[in-house]
Amino acid sequence: MKERIKNVLVGTVVFVVGFSIILLLTSSDIEAELTYYAAIAYALLYLASVISVCTAVLLKKMTQLKSEITLKLAGKVSSISNLS
Repeated sequence: MKERIKNVLVGTVVFVVGFSIILLLTSSDIEAELTYYAAIAYALLYLASVISVCTAVLLKKMTQLKSEITLKLAGKVSSISNLS
């Protein structure tokens, strides 16, 4: 549960920091065409936050599975060596 909260916080931080940067860059009087670019930038920032959270979750699960498989294999090897 703590990992999920951590991953959500990472995604939120990425989104908020990017959103703040874009707001600072587009807060002046800009042309209408640039507002489209700002909207695209917002969408990309949202996508980046989602991808970062998903990547963190996947890496954590892969590491967890790898350690479980290693422990199972080590147990099997030790039981085979005890039989010999």
